[in-house]
Order: sequence, then C-alpha cells, then structure tokens
Amino acid sequence: MNLRKRMVSPLPANTVGNLVWAFPVLIEESDIKLHEVVVKLRKGLTDFCNDKANRFKCEDGFAVVSEYHTKEAEFISRGVNIFRCTSLCKFPIYDMDFGWGKPTWVATSMGFKNFIVLIDSKLGENIEAWVTLAEQEMAIFQRDEMLLSFASLNPSAAVHESRM
Repeated sequence: MNLRKRMVSPLPANTVGNLVWAFPVLIEESDIKLHEVVVKLRKGLTDFCNDKANRFKCEDGFAVVSEYHTKEAEFISRGVNIFRCTSLCKFPIYDMDFGWGKPTWVATSMGFKNFIVLIDSKLGENIEAWVTLAEQEMAIFQRDEMLLSFASLNPSAAVHESRM
C-alpha cells in the first residue's frame, strides 16, 4: 500500500521511494467467499492505518518492521501459503520520463511466487494483473472460464503501441 497519504501528516504526493507495507489477512480454505475477503482486507487496512502507519515516523519504526517479519516467519514455519497483492493503480507510472521518453508499456520481472500486481493500462481503460503462481496453480488459473470471460492472457507491448 502507498503509505504517503496514510501518515499524519501525509508525506508529499511526489515523494518517491520504496516505503511499502503489507498487512496479513488470514483466510481459511473453507472460508473463501469474495465478500468476506473484501471485509477482512478493509478491516486489515483500517487497523493498519490506525495502529501502525504513524509509527514509521517515530522511534519505534524499526520495531514495527521487526514485528511484521516475525509474524510472517511464524506463518511460513506453519506452512501457511502466503499470497501477496499490490496495486500500482492511480500511480502515475506512464507519466514518468527518465530521459528516454515516457514508457510505451510498463512491465516487471517478478521473481516471487504467489504475487499479484495490479496496474492501470497505458490508456487507463483497463487494469493489468501480473500474476505469478506455482506451476500447477497457474495451469488451473489460466483455464478458469469465469476469469477468461473477463480477461485476456498475456497481452503484448505491440497491442499497447498499436492502440496509441
């Protein structure tokens, strides 16, 4: 999540850096209903904003980071399957120019398993989801008929360029 606007007082909107945070939402397999996941995510976000976001600016900022990593290590040691999701939507990635002009298509190499990145398309009319899963789970994911009715797999930069 973008912590800039969640701190008191908010950091400037043009602050750049890797100040990123995750908050865990534990979901049992028998408990997977979309509306319940959304409720848990919203509660996790609210709890984080109320309890932790402002501690980054205080002397105990390192303690907050240590607490998180300790909790994550406990989950991993218990064999909990961790999925991470982040959104870069509304972040002005396509407006950035590092001297070569604005990008035609933004992409990343993701070396993580179970990771989802959401990003606005260049034209802003769609959202791209970059998804990495274990091989077996990815095979199931790519054949999901409901997903395929809303999405297309593996767009190319050429598609983005031709629509400009």
